[in-house]
Amino acid sequence: MFDASKNISIIVDMNTNDTKHTQLKTWRDQERPGETERRADKNILKRSMSEHRVMQIVPSRWHWDKTKDLVHLYFFVGAIPLGILIMWSNIFIGHAQLSPIPEGYVPKEWEYCRSPITRFFVKYIYTSEQQEYEKYCHFLWTEKEIMKVRELEKRVKELMSERNDYQAWYYVPFISANYVRRQAQKEKDVSDIYASA
Repeated sequence: MFDASKNISIIVDMNTNDTKHTQLKTWRDQERPGETERRADKNILKRSMSEHRVMQIVPSRWHWDKTKDLVHLYFFVGAIPLGILIMWSNIFIGHAQLSPIPEGYVPKEWEYCRSPITRFFVKYIYTSEQQEYEKYCHFLWTEKEIMKVRELEKRVKELMSERNDYQAWYYVPFISANYVRRQAQKEKDVSDIYASA
């Protein structure tokens, strides 16, 4: 049996650069038989196929992966047909060329566009410059009419509040019979109070 109280009992003298040093060694640091072979075995790389691996618990990536899949799907569902359409229109239809306008012919607005896709949008989707101008003129006309109506309404309200001669915003109905009845009741109540006192 090994005695733990004697574990620091060996003193080894070491000569380093002609200087004498003493070092305490514990029983763990002592050389045992077969120690070098065991140290050599530890340095050899072994494949024992039984490494202690544990399952890493991480947050779920399902939403992120699903979102990426849907973005890629819908991007390519739109991008592939549009790419094919653009390529087809540029190969088979091509860009427009300017040519002289015949006598008496008024060109349409989309005939001035160079690309076939732009011509399609201008012809079927966008509104023309003339339509935009007429819409803007109509907007200005309606705003001017609204301003006129508001000014007239403001003037009418001012006159009605000034003269008090019309039954509208500032008119308070007055029924003389009810007023006389209430006034008589008040006077009777007051006279009863003073008479009883």
